[in-house]
Amino acid sequence: MGASRHRHVHNAVFDIANAFDNCGSLLDEFLGQGETGVWDEVKQSLKEDPNGPQVDLREDLIKHLGRRVSVLTDYQLPITTTSERLMFAIEATNPKAVRPPSRSLCRMIRPQNGGTWEDM
Repeated sequence: MGASRHRHVHNAVFDIANAFDNCGSLLDEFLGQGETGVWDEVKQSLKEDPNGPQVDLREDLIKHLGRRVSVLTDYQLPITTTSERLMFAIEATNPKAVRPPSRSLCRMIRPQNGGTWEDM
């Protein structure tokens, strides 16, 4: 028999655009240890850095998202450092518009466990 699996799905509905527009001070605290303007610098860098994804988070991505968010968790037994898997799913009101910036942002992240982002 295969290893047991434990799956959970958590769903939420909230105003993603409003949360994005008002998260600056929280992210300044988290990313910049309280230094103001760090989140704005990160957004500017993501948009303008020639070696970055060149994505305007608000205009290219956030404005095309809906209100539904799902988080799927999966744990394989026995528990090890690689047992947990997470997947976030966010409703897209314009899937064609969301795809290019999503791909660009994902290419910034090094895939774990030998995976690739090429199939996105």
